[in-house]
Amino acid sequence: MKTMQHLEKATFAGGCFWCMASAFEPLNGVKKVISGYTGGRIENPSHHAVVSGETGHFLSIQIWFNPNTISYGTLLTYFFHQIDPADDGGAFVDRGPQYRSAVFYHTHAQKELAQTAVHRINQSNIFQKPVATRVMAAPVFFKAGDRHQNYHLKNQTRFRFYRAGSGRDLFIEKFWQNGNEAVLDHLFSHKHVIHYTQGHEHEHGQIDGIKPRYSPAAQEPFWEYGHTDRQDQRNACQHN
Repeated sequence: MKTMQHLEKATFAGGCFWCMASAFEPLNGVKKVISGYTGGRIENPSHHAVVSGETGHFLSIQIWFNPNTISYGTLLTYFFHQIDPADDGGAFVDRGPQYRSAVFYHTHAQKELAQTAVHRINQSNIFQKPVATRVMAAPVFFKAGDRHQNYHLKNQTRFRFYRAGSGRDLFIEKFWQNGNEAVLDHLFSHKHVIHYTQGHEHEHGQIDGIKPRYSPAAQEPFWEYGHTDRQDQRNACQHN
């Protein structure tokens, strides 16, 4: 427990928590990423209940990070670079309120940064629609089952097909890798350079057929996948 005392928490919802966890887990300064559920009406919900959309929970990730290595503002910027913040109906191929995006703040400072980010994106008119990402006080977070933790490492083939068919990477490339990332890069300090944690590939192994790409803003990695045929994509994109 002593090792967690100097860490802070960030909680984000950005659709598929497999995808979100895979994006944040390699970042230097991020010590732990937990997939789970928050914001709903019942305690300890099952995955099946959450993805049905009936419990009111968001599929979320909770990040434990060292603020001396990576700032909350940098994590927040990176979060928005993983999502379509104007989508109020879900996230990419996953539809329903359980897949909507949200920032769950743990401190007043986190709240102010999140509200400022939303305002800045709205001012930019990048998406020609207002930001739908919610900014909410962090309620109780429920950890998902072991099957969903580090899913991208334990189920590499299925995850590869899922992500390729989700449309997330195509959106990121179209809307966040054409200069739009500067909208938030100018807002938050990037004094903490993001890069792979030393030894990450050695500890976890490289995912076959997948290579890291980087956003122009801060050399931030996210996963790139090859194409699959349409039937494989439809079969893979069942988040259950």
